Amino acid sequence: MTDTCLNTTALDVVIVNYNAGSALRTCIDSVLASRGLRTRCIIIDNASVDSSLQLLEGLPKDRVQVVCNDQNIGFSAAVNQGVVLSNTAFFMLLNPDTYVPENSLYGLLECAQKYPQAGVLGCFVVNPDGSEQRGCRRDQPTPLLTLAHGLRLHKVFHRLEFNHTLRPLPQDVQVVGSISGACMLIRRAAHESIEGFDTGFFLHFEDLDYCARMAIQRWDVFFVPFITIEHTQGVSSAHMPLRVIIHKHKSMLRFFYKHGGWQRSLIPLLAPLVMAHACAQIFSALIKRVRFAR
Repeated sequence: MTDTCLNTTALDVVIVNYNAGSALRTCIDSVLASRGLRTRCIIIDNASVDSSLQLLEGLPKDRVQVVCNDQNIGFSAAVNQGVVLSNTAFFMLLNPDTYVPENSLYGLLECAQKYPQAGVLGCFVVNPDGSEQRGCRRDQPTPLLTLAHGLRLHKVFHRLEFNHTLRPLPQDVQVVGSISGACMLIRRAAHESIEGFDTGFFLHFEDLDYCARMAIQRWDVFFVPFITIEHTQGVSSAHMPLRVIIHKHKSMLRFFYKHGGWQRSLIPLLAPLVMAHACAQIFSALIKRVRFAR
């Protein structure tokens, strides 16, 4: 299906929700307030138990579609579920804890239409304090780079740092290895060519895998530095920190087995570091839970 067969002046926005609370409504309101194009939100709810969906009452049904799953099917599967319901040439993937300035979506879509090989585009994602959020422009991590990070070698040898956060912000669009899954503008033709998100990634690393497969199919991954979106990290994951930690580290190893190439031989060395890091995070989360209970 080509871009010209679909509406390029409208944009469907897929948002996967899991207990995002009032942040979801804030995100949707900002999307619907976008200028320069008509937006429609497709909300896939992964069995939330909070009030996030109740807070959507009163929103126009022709611009907000809500699908409620009876269980948490994972992020990737929920995204694919939402994309099936969309019908625009490009669609947006947003986290429910993002806030979109009124001109950002139009600017990002306008940029995408200038570059026919752009399969997926990300923007300058900022924290609530305005600082750059790690992960919105980065190289693809490898077992070797991750092992170097675990040994803190990137502090000495800066070329081993795969996040670009400390690098000067480019003035124009830039092809990068990967962008943040919190904010992705995706060309439908590119998405269909790689058959969507890999549902084997329940949570985390699905964005890295997606960008890696885009590159394999010769689609470019673009970082657009002059378009900004705000992201408050961890709103949904705060409700299940232990499960998030486990899924994140499982997904990391799965990603390296899938894309590691010859560096897969390093995974037996890397796996103990990954497990130790996961255990440390779980211990820290348990300590916080005990302190909160007091």
